[in-house]
Amino acid sequence: MRRLIVLLFCLSLVGTIQAQEGIKLSIGQYRILDDSDSYDFTPVSIKYSTQQYQARLTLPYINGYQGESGLGNISIKLSYLTQWKKTFIDLNYRQKLATADDKLTVPVRDSGMSIELARYVAGGIGFVELGHTWGRKAQSNQAERNDRFYYALGGVYPVSPSVSIGLILDHKSTALGQLDRSVSLISQYKLTNKNRLGISIAKGLTTASPSWLIGGMWSHKF
Repeated sequence: MRRLIVLLFCLSLVGTIQAQEGIKLSIGQYRILDDSDSYDFTPVSIKYSTQQYQARLTLPYINGYQGESGLGNISIKLSYLTQWKKTFIDLNYRQKLATADDKLTVPVRDSGMSIELARYVAGGIGFVELGHTWGRKAQSNQAERNDRFYYALGGVYPVSPSVSIGLILDHKSTALGQLDRSVSLISQYKLTNKNRLGISIAKGLTTASPSWLIGGMWSHKF
């Protein structure tokens, strides 16, 4: 579900590129459409931000996958935010907690590190993320899992004071080494100073990718 993490990151860029201290609650509802199965994915995320640090906890709930429903792998993301000249730099560490129901997905303790670079370009924001994931088994009877690199790149542009749109290319390999690539169109609406609504649609470009992902996210800053 790294594609959804990328979407959360891109939507968080809209309106501000520097972190402001506070707590933000985000709730998403996505429909993942595939040839073999279609199901709902609901991530609930809590993020705490200061000027230089961020901590995010994401609880993913999977509904209707092959007739089963339950919790996916909870993830923690820790970030250090800095700046070099006009480029904003985020250094990230991610950790999954192997909380998933094995009827839905593989419980894993994967960890990862990435660097995100963002910059104002022609009135919008351009960004690129490059990272590496280390596959970690959660159970002794699991097969070995591959370490893998990934990247994402794209941009977000405000079309009005309350509406922004963006395009993202996400490229990664699965734990078994297959290529997973997708392109996503996102839009964010500023409802109030504390409330935002994000809408996204993603198209998988390889056989290892879901055919489509459609959904939205509401966030509230306390």
